[in-house]
Amino acid sequence: MRRFACVMLTACLALAFAAPVRAEVAFDWTLRIAAEGSLCAETMCLLPDGGAYLAGFVEGEADCGEALGGQDAYLAYVDAQGNVVWQHRYGGSGNERFTRVIEGLGGGCLALGVTNSEDEQCRASRGMQDAFLARVDENGDLLWTKCLGGSLDDELTNVTLWEEGGYLVCGRSKSRNGDLGANYGGWDAWAMLLSEADGKPQWVVRYGDVGDDAFSLILTEYDCWIFMGTMTVFSESEEEGAEPVVSTMPIAVAVNGTGEILWEQTLGGTGVSIVTAAREMESGWLLAGETNSTSALMPAGHGGMDLWMLQMRQNGTISVQRTYGGEANENLFGLYAADEGGFLFLASTQSKTGQVSGTHGAEDIWAVRTTAAGALQWQQALGGSGWSAPAGAIGDGMGGWYILGSTVSQDGDIGAHPSMRTGFLAHLASNGNLLSVDLIGGSEEFSAVSIDRSDEGAYLLGVIRQAEPTGIVNEIWLAKLAQSVKADTGE
Repeated sequence: MRRFACVMLTACLALAFAAPVRAEVAFDWTLRIAAEGSLCAETMCLLPDGGAYLAGFVEGEADCGEALGGQDAYLAYVDAQGNVVWQHRYGGSGNERFTRVIEGLGGGCLALGVTNSEDEQCRASRGMQDAFLARVDENGDLLWTKCLGGSLDDELTNVTLWEEGGYLVCGRSKSRNGDLGANYGGWDAWAMLLSEADGKPQWVVRYGDVGDDAFSLILTEYDCWIFMGTMTVFSESEEEGAEPVVSTMPIAVAVNGTGEILWEQTLGGTGVSIVTAAREMESGWLLAGETNSTSALMPAGHGGMDLWMLQMRQNGTISVQRTYGGEANENLFGLYAADEGGFLFLASTQSKTGQVSGTHGAEDIWAVRTTAAGALQWQQALGGSGWSAPAGAIGDGMGGWYILGSTVSQDGDIGAHPSMRTGFLAHLASNGNLLSVDLIGGSEEFSAVSIDRSDEGAYLLGVIRQAEPTGIVNEIWLAKLAQSVKADTGE
């Protein structure tokens, strides 16, 4: 009997240590911003003083000015105490939204998005869908707006500050006039340097071939600027009379300060390969994305789309490549550098085998910790029997990580909760073990958007969705983690 009791006690202790602790996340403060229609923040920019710029879109009446059209671009500034200092809407009688926001030169911010309006603040638009930018000072006063593109669809998807006086932007375009010039076919990759004074292009780079091409990343760490994206490549089939083989490959295009192309490099092999994240290294960059390529020059895959790591030197050549995954698909969300060296790949996975273990359902969040050279140290799957999606990660200052996500699961790592969709914050130890899972949103439907950190603390951004008699209404939700939650971005 004594032996049975001892065995039972050992088993209970093992379960206690193995099971993650579940609770509600502790916050210093939370903020909700609502409108009569929908109000969503798609991105945030944290400031050193603990304030934050929020950017997205608004529909219907709200405390940010009169409605201009069906959907207006939205900007807000929230101070370190969680108070809305100002919020404004921008655009014309059509639809606008902001998808990026960065701190501006000398203060304020620059927001980047799209518009299909041709009046009000978008009266200088070129036609169909254009890129739309708004430069705002620290008090929320509008300095200038800019519509960029041509007579067809155009969009800018990334922006970074050039400290000597301007902004580098990149995206894609179908136009052959306006700010663009010639078109090579389909979507072309598109990059520009914009003036700080009024957003006027100082130079324009157009890159592509007969297929669809786009820039999505801007690398600025060394003596030139490198724009990275994807290119559609057509090659002859080995089978006689067969259609050409269509492949999607990453491209890297280096330009100098006047926009002159210095060199260009195509990466990957036949199939689909994309690069969506980059981190600076001592002699170049660590790139991350996805691939299903089986070409001879590519590392061996595991099945479906795998996570893909590349080390690119300053001249664009590749030194090391690795893949991570299982028999199904992995999709990269983000790449994070650790203070103690190495990287965290944050992704979603549908696999059950290969390097993926401990999954729960149709689609889990997958965290992969590697050395600086890309060797896999540990992996952890998070979720339940339903789908789970990542929204970001920050280090905990002790070698571990906080992972933000959303899920519809009611079991597994998540457990039962009273909403259709909940947010959660998972804490991983330095060896990848799951320490805790804290739920966000209570009984309301919650979708996590992002997590980030300034010198003042860590901040979480999300969307609360509610059913009203007029339809589905979205609210912005912003919170600062309690000071007891130690965090470091590791970026």
